[in-house]
Amino acid sequence: APLLGYTGYLLPDEATLDPHVFANFMQKHQCSRALTTPSLLVTLMDSLSQNFATKLSSMRTWMMCGEVLPMKVANRFRETLPRCKLINDYSTWESGDIGYALVAPAGRYEPSQVFAVGCQDLACGVSACIIDPETKKTMPRGLVGELYVGGPVLSFGYQGQIEATAAKFSEGANGDMVALSQGKWRWYKTGDAARFVGDPPVLEIRGRIDSTVKIRGFKVGIPVVEAAIAQVPGVALCAVVPVYETPTAVDSLLCFVKAEEGMVYDELVQKIKREAVKELPRWM
Repeated sequence: APLLGYTGYLLPDEATLDPHVFANFMQKHQCSRALTTPSLLVTLMDSLSQNFATKLSSMRTWMMCGEVLPMKVANRFRETLPRCKLINDYSTWESGDIGYALVAPAGRYEPSQVFAVGCQDLACGVSACIIDPETKKTMPRGLVGELYVGGPVLSFGYQGQIEATAAKFSEGANGDMVALSQGKWRWYKTGDAARFVGDPPVLEIRGRIDSTVKIRGFKVGIPVVEAAIAQVPGVALCAVVPVYETPTAVDSLLCFVKAEEGMVYDELVQKIKREAVKELPRWM
């Protein structure tokens, strides 16, 4: 914002927890542009209800990032703030921005599927391909595989972590990756499930390939949660599974627990809530 002559504001910490503080801050400073997760946008629309459009009438561009944007959220936003642009941004820490879609005003973007918003356009210089995780061959259009990305701003890797870098960054040594890279750059293995659909093709993110999920914009490792619950005294067996709000958006986690013999189940549940939170990081 400062590079374009605009004033940038840092939201106070409490604004991320209280929708009314967020809205009052944006209204006070007449903010016109913001970037949030889709989950936070939904929380704002739910909490502010009819006041959402009034409090945030100064908004002209709202960018979505950090998790899959459900199409029903995009449609609701279109109806609530019809003058505001809604842009879906897909990015990773390792590669920077990968692609965008101008979702609103209405009519500028119509996805092939109703579940989630994809990316109409790749960022300048970025290439993307969908790879079969087993054969390392490119997937036909319309089929889901693992998303690999490459481009001029791709990270060199993880500092001091040779094995982690080798696992996630490729020089194009397998299958179709050699032809796709053409010696221009390395590829980053995102771990995201994706596909190309439509003509011209739209990049559609379908969640994760591995056991990591995103909830309200935060990555959560399911094995980490399972391990924390399993070590609580009284737990014999446990399994954690994601609960999907839509086919691409995880709303929460569900844990199945078997209590040890002699353990009262309701007491164990309360014990898990007290003890597991001590072992789990606030963010992963």
